[in-house]
Amino acid sequence: MQGETKEVIEKSVLEDINYITNYWPSTVAAKSAQHFSSMTIIKPIAVNVYPQIYADLVQRFEKNEAAIRLKRLGLRETKFLYATLPQMLKKPQNFVEIFSEVAQSHLNSKLFFTDKVKDDNKKLKSCKIIVENCFFCSEITVFEDIEIPYCIPNAGVYQNLYNIKSLMNKNMEPRLIRIDAVKSAKFDGDTCEYHLVVLD
Repeated sequence: MQGETKEVIEKSVLEDINYITNYWPSTVAAKSAQHFSSMTIIKPIAVNVYPQIYADLVQRFEKNEAAIRLKRLGLRETKFLYATLPQMLKKPQNFVEIFSEVAQSHLNSKLFFTDKVKDDNKKLKSCKIIVENCFFCSEITVFEDIEIPYCIPNAGVYQNLYNIKSLMNKNMEPRLIRIDAVKSAKFDGDTCEYHLVVLD
């Protein structure tokens, strides 16, 4: 996604880490993550509010700007989640577990990592993430001809799940990733697709 260079992503993640480390429990916005973890707020938002947000942004902005704004919804939600559940940052997890635990526990989705590309040292360079029962797309009626993937916020959620944890712990490899939503499910039971790229 244009504008999401390594430098831009790193700056954003460091700002989120600053928010998390200085989090004060009375912060109203961060409390939403507690509801996120129990699915008491995020589900109604996805079903009732998000379609209006999506329609408004894709109509008001050109394609790239709308996509950036939609993805930021997910980036912010992860920041709030880690602020109120800091134990998640310290929990030992392998690469796939960082994404899969939240997908299963909070988003009721299942992830499959496919088409992995590795360098000569067998380090991951990129892969596809196939999403079954996408949190957003499984809750809407059939839609067609959408140029901007409907579930872009989830790409932001997953990207920040890894990057915040990586820069907080300072010992993870890869250090930074970018995740872009490539395809949204068009019919119930179909899958969504994200592209994960290792930045460094």
